[in-house]
This record gives sequence, structure tokens and C-alpha cells, in this order.
Amino acid sequence: MFTVMLILNIFLFLLSCVSSYYAIKFGLLLLKIEDEINDSLDEIDMSFKTFNEILQKPIFFDSVEVRQCVNEIKRTRQVVVRIADRLTNIDENIEIREGEDIASVVRKKES
Repeated sequence: MFTVMLILNIFLFLLSCVSSYYAIKFGLLLLKIEDEINDSLDEIDMSFKTFNEILQKPIFFDSVEVRQCVNEIKRTRQVVVRIADRLTNIDENIEIREGEDIASVVRKKES
């Protein structure tokens, strides 16, 4: 009886060690991803400021190609703002109830 309990305790200890290792590994990965997202948001902010400066300058060459480039810069600026907004609002207003999966919560939030 004592041997069975000892083996069970050793197994549970090893299982908890492995679980702890992967929990710490996953936590560190999440922290690294968060840092990368924050750095990306800083870069997006700098690009947004640059886009605004470029768009404030008057256009002296009135060709279709130049107008298309300016319109594309405006569209890109809007896309950058939407991406930054999505990244900063990931965890706001998300409630996951018991029995719900994340995909259904995201679909509800988008609609």
C-alpha cells in the first residue's frame, strides 16, 4: 500500500512539474507577444504621424497617378488606425461565459 502511494505521489509530482514548466513557458511567450505588440503600436503611431504630415502638404503635380497615390496613403492611414484600435481593444468588453468558446464571443462582438 505504501509503495502504491509513493508511486502515485511521484507521478503527480512529475505531472505538476511538467505542467508548471509549460505554464511558465506559455506565460513568458505571452509577455513577449505583448511587448512585440506594444512596440508595433509605437511604430504604427510614428507612421500615422508621418502620414498626417505627408497629407498636410499641398500637391503641385495634378496627375491621376499622384492623386491615386495620395488616396492610397489616406486609405492606408485609415487601415493603420483600425489595426491599432483593434490591438488596443482586444481585452475590453469581452465576457466569456461558462460553456462558451472564444470564437463565438468574437463573432458576437464583431456583429
